[in-house]
Amino acid sequence: MNNFRLVFSTGLFFTLILGVSAQTPGTLTPVPPKQNAAKTVPGKLTPAQEKYNAAISGFNAATRSFDKALTTKNIAELQALAQMPEYKNDATVHNLIGYLYLTQNDSASAVPELQTAVQLKPDDMAARNNLGSALRQTLRYEEAAAQYQYILDHAPAGSGSPDTSQVKFNLATALGQAGHLDQSLALFAELAAANPDAATMKNYGFFLQKAGKTPQAADALRKSGELNPKDAGAWLSAGELYVKMGNNDEALSALNHALDAGATPPLDPASIYAAHFALGEVYSAKANTAQAIKEFKLASAAQPQNAVPLYNAGVLQQQAGLNSDAETSYRSALALDTGNLQIQAALGLLLADEGKLTEAAVQLSETAPRLPQEAKAGPIYGRLGDVYAALKQPTEANAAWRQALALNPSDTDTQISLAGFCLEQKQYVNALSFYDSAAKARPSDAAIQNGRGTAYQKLRQYPRALAAFRQALILNPRSARIQNNIGVVLELLGKKAEAIAAYQKSLVLDPNLREARLNLNRFARS
Repeated sequence: MNNFRLVFSTGLFFTLILGVSAQTPGTLTPVPPKQNAAKTVPGKLTPAQEKYNAAISGFNAATRSFDKALTTKNIAELQALAQMPEYKNDATVHNLIGYLYLTQNDSASAVPELQTAVQLKPDDMAARNNLGSALRQTLRYEEAAAQYQYILDHAPAGSGSPDTSQVKFNLATALGQAGHLDQSLALFAELAAANPDAATMKNYGFFLQKAGKTPQAADALRKSGELNPKDAGAWLSAGELYVKMGNNDEALSALNHALDAGATPPLDPASIYAAHFALGEVYSAKANTAQAIKEFKLASAAQPQNAVPLYNAGVLQQQAGLNSDAETSYRSALALDTGNLQIQAALGLLLADEGKLTEAAVQLSETAPRLPQEAKAGPIYGRLGDVYAALKQPTEANAAWRQALALNPSDTDTQISLAGFCLEQKQYVNALSFYDSAAKARPSDAAIQNGRGTAYQKLRQYPRALAAFRQALILNPRSARIQNNIGVVLELLGKKAEAIAAYQKSLVLDPNLREARLNLNRFARS
């Protein structure tokens, strides 16, 4: 008997698409030398202009080659340039520095440069767009949203301005990240209606989920996957939501797409774990135990330090009757998480089922007092009592059963166990009390009525004993033992002919029942 449920604790693997992280000003034009009007020959550049042109040249090369080493060098050159009086207040220089920081994922350094660029040139929409990206990456979502909204409100149409749909995408994302879900979803709905591309549907799905709109979120993420079939992250997020909704067929399809070898980029190890774990949940729900066990094993291989998938595999193996495999899984899980009471209790219960009583007693006795929830600790104490009883340790068994009943007074199994213990200890009134309580919960249980009859018989209340035994026989008319017990009470009541008939009926039901044959033979000898 295993009272523990599977531990299904996956995390939803949503990944936002952040949109354009920075807007490059494109290929920049160096400062031309001034013409000499008298001689119409090229003049010389100032030292500052030479530095500017050198920095621009390096920047253009960097943006063509995406060479980070060159970009780093270029940042230093531009910073030196920004210290010169001629370019200290040049918005383009500060925008370039900020842009290059963004290409190196150093948004914290990018923010002050881009703020300076915007202050110097408020109508520089490219700088504002870059600033919005840098602010988002530093979790300053409200400020980022303000930059994107300014662009939408003030950017002139034409070349050089950020793409309006991209800015709306970034604004919707920033608003969602700032917690303004209604505004974010309204913008995403507008974008999805106009051009439902994969990125829009993915972020739309993310914020729908944050708003608690799980079915719509799952469908949006699935749509994103359909638009970009190689996006493993979108498929995984959709699959996990379908698992949460119990939509197992959709979940199965999405999760298998996520694990497709052709995904670009492929899932990272944490996401591979999540996908296989979720598939384990799906196959378990679909009663495909063998495949569910396989998926949990694959999840364990992806995260070998994680005890949960091994525990889940053990539960399913035990349910399938594969106790040896389940024991191995539980032991492996417990080795990974030695303080996990749930795993230790599950192992103890399994060992009890396998008849390994001494170790079962150790595991259960260590676990039961430490379980914080009474609903969990009660059954463990009850089973521990059964184990002690099987080990012929009645004192320990009685203590465990009584603790189980103290935690869960309506535990019928424990009431029956305590009733049997009281019978053995000749505490017949207590035994009858426990049987009566159990009978209220299970009025159709023949064994309980038979126990009541035995307690009444020991108390010499023979009419009540006979009534209880006859009720037990109605519930289980094929029981030779109950027929024999009826015969015993009838004999005690002096009804010998009826007693003989009862013993004979008992032997018809079970010719090998020793007690009935001995009882019948006594009459034959008298």
